[in-house]
Amino acid sequence: MTSTSVLQIGMIHYHDIEIGPSTQMLKGRLHFFQEMLHFELVDKAFTDIKGIKEWQGFFSSNDTNPPLLHEDVFARIQAGTFYSSVDSSTDVTRFFMMQYELPITFHDAQALASSYAVRISGYNEAIEGLRSAHLPVLYDEKGLVSSPTAGARRTSATDQTTEGLHVFYLPPSSEAEEGKELLQAAGKMFTHIHGGTYTISVLPVRKEV
Repeated sequence: MTSTSVLQIGMIHYHDIEIGPSTQMLKGRLHFFQEMLHFELVDKAFTDIKGIKEWQGFFSSNDTNPPLLHEDVFARIQAGTFYSSVDSSTDVTRFFMMQYELPITFHDAQALASSYAVRISGYNEAIEGLRSAHLPVLYDEKGLVSSPTAGARRTSATDQTTEGLHVFYLPPSSEAEEGKELLQAAGKMFTHIHGGTYTISVLPVRKEV
């Protein structure tokens, strides 16, 4: 008998935002957070972080071990190779991955096709940027938009982006209401820095087990 477990993909849609160089306050906050995490990881494997262990446990049942975006972030910080500022949207997205211990991608929403959906990727799929099968993915008519391992280059945000989309891969144990609270907090911080407004949504992704 086939059963299903449900993952939650959280999305924040932004309207009328302005992306530019990060303020000194944001740069300082990002650097300070990296230093704090680096010292916390001196005597601890980054794979012991709750948000990483939970995702690794999810994939272990599929005999896959894809390198997830937030794993790359914590591995780099543990090694003392801190991120420099890129722009306000990139800096905030990395900050969110550190704070929430989740894979997160950010996109120019106007670069997406008009309709999109979420699903679990299958074997032998030739999808740009996809580094493993059995991943929850967001895709549109043109192909991959986002996965926990990569975001599509064609949807990358620039300083001309005014409509944005954050994709949060919520923990497998997350309840819908917990996810909504997290998205509300993240959306509030992002629009505090970038202006504009936001709306949130949580989409279930079913995985056959």
